[in-house]
Amino acid sequence: MDDDPAPVAEWLPFLAVCLGAKPPLHLPAWLGRLVAGEAIVSVMTEISGSSNAKAKRELGWSPRYPSWRDGFPGWAGTRRVAHSFDGG
Repeated sequence: MDDDPAPVAEWLPFLAVCLGAKPPLHLPAWLGRLVAGEAIVSVMTEISGSSNAKAKRELGWSPRYPSWRDGFPGWAGTRRVAHSFDGG
């Protein structure tokens, strides 16, 4: 959780780059539903991220990294990846 909520389609390819993994596969939603179920397809395609404002306000919490773009490279043990990553 950070200050930069984003949909899975945006952060997952970036994480793959940080890990040195192959880009994630793109499957038709109907096939995803058959393989993983409706809930997983919904999370992967419809949810755009969530706010951390309540945790900050009520718990006094703050993220270690302001953005997943900053945190993933460190978490993955890689050198910093440029913010200009375009997902392609």
